[in-house]
Amino acid sequence: MPIRMLSTTLPKAEESTKTPPPPPPPPPKTPDIPATPAVSKDAKPASAKKDGTGSDTPKSVDEAASKPSATTTPRRTARRVRKPKRGSNNWGPWGHRFKFMRRGPRTPGFKERKLDPQTTTLWWAERRLMQKGVYPVGSRRRRVAIRTSPNLPFEHMPYQCFQEALNILRDDRAEKVAKLQRIEKKLEALIARDSAEMQKNKARRIRETKQYMDELVIEVDINDPLVKRNSEDGLGDMNKPVYQKLARERWEEYRKLILDQRIEQFNIVPDALPKLDITADCELRFKSEKIPPGQTLKAAMTEGPPTLKVQLYEPGEKLVTVVVIDSDVPDQDIDSFTSRCHFIATNIPLSPTNPHIILPAIAQKSIKDSKAATASSSPGPTSSSSLSPSSPSPSVPVPWLPPFSQRGSPYHRLGIYILSQETPPPKPSPKAKSPKSFPSIPRVLDSEKLSNISCLYSPAAGGQREGFSLKSFRDKFYLKPFAFTMFRAVWDDTTKEVMERHGIPGADMQWKRLRNPRIKPLRKRKGWEAKRQGPKYRHLWKYTKRIRGWNDKKWRGDKRDKKWRV
Repeated sequence: MPIRMLSTTLPKAEESTKTPPPPPPPPPKTPDIPATPAVSKDAKPASAKKDGTGSDTPKSVDEAASKPSATTTPRRTARRVRKPKRGSNNWGPWGHRFKFMRRGPRTPGFKERKLDPQTTTLWWAERRLMQKGVYPVGSRRRRVAIRTSPNLPFEHMPYQCFQEALNILRDDRAEKVAKLQRIEKKLEALIARDSAEMQKNKARRIRETKQYMDELVIEVDINDPLVKRNSEDGLGDMNKPVYQKLARERWEEYRKLILDQRIEQFNIVPDALPKLDITADCELRFKSEKIPPGQTLKAAMTEGPPTLKVQLYEPGEKLVTVVVIDSDVPDQDIDSFTSRCHFIATNIPLSPTNPHIILPAIAQKSIKDSKAATASSSPGPTSSSSLSPSSPSPSVPVPWLPPFSQRGSPYHRLGIYILSQETPPPKPSPKAKSPKSFPSIPRVLDSEKLSNISCLYSPAAGGQREGFSLKSFRDKFYLKPFAFTMFRAVWDDTTKEVMERHGIPGADMQWKRLRNPRIKPLRKRKGWEAKRQGPKYRHLWKYTKRIRGWNDKKWRGDKRDKKWRV
């Protein structure tokens, strides 16, 4: 290991880990000069006076011979290394000196190749991709394998057993395709029939036949190894039913079980909603970091809105509303807890192929639109209800409020609810029967009504955020919750700074739990041990059990002597 600062003493130079080269052979001695040891110039005879050190003995011949002279080989000294400046990049953490060399100029398209989600392994490239809403494929080890391998397809794998298995899967797929064709012909014949006897059960039979055909379409390609690989890597077309089923099965194996456990563990039902049926996966990210459900986060991390990935397992596009609610807001007036609305975003398009909801971008766009609307001051109210469901414009009626928990308050449950905006079914007439199922049609919500929720829900609570009721909000605008995730907030070292930065009052306030006095009157203890607790029976105290509350002043009074107080 190289030395940064070398001491001037010779033993320190010999401690270097590098083995010095062997010394060169001594020069040949000349015959006319006697081989006498070299004596230093400073050597004095025995009759010399005392030197400056106070010793009257001369220096020995060995000490004088240790210094280099004209006839001896000089000792090889290590080269001094200048101590680097603090913050220098040329020195590693263990004292190694690195020499950074660039092999050559970067070829055109370098960043494009590094930003490939299938082969990139650089942290800055992964972060930039996630900021754009594109996530890298699989793990880094798999991406390295893809980049360094010839990427031979499954059909050309040189394994005999694998090729034989592929032949079996091809024959099975051909049988299912032929069966599917036969059922399609039967369905066409069933629809063409107009007999009176078939009219009663015709609709039911057509519905059951179509359902069986959908299941058969999935079974045709579900055993294909290429389909399974694309599904595991997240490269499959989520519009196809086979990829939707494979993704749903993987979600139900682990992630859905964890989410159901968190809902039951933190009493989300019935505190927030009386019933919550989860049918889609919701992945939460704060500052490009994946957050599992129920994790406790710092206030500095949740200062801005998160990014969501809501994966649908059903075909079709939806318009959704994102609501963030704190269910543990302490209220001193009612001596209990209430809820607070932290964020509402509406009219967000969502589909199986477009699962990403980038809330920071939606919030910034909403702020720009509101500033442009106020600057233009055009006559007439602008409402998002005039937009068509095919091209909605996301709006943020309630902007993001950073989650916070005051000192002394228990952890706060921050729930993120994804609700689908559906058209309410028409009210049936008294004589007509209501249909059992009604098709869900996307519906655009009016942002002006949502921005004035303070007049709809608990106006006495102090604003549009406090006392927010998710159940009333769901019933008022006919919303259906289908995805959920959560995180927790506690008081930490960054909470006060975040509250002061956003003008949130209560940063210097602390909550304390008061002790509840007993409601029922105290009753005198009964039993043999209770009767023998006084000083008269002190010889039995080592056998009797001390009863809690017997030594209190309320029970003792003046009957018991103070010197026997325990």
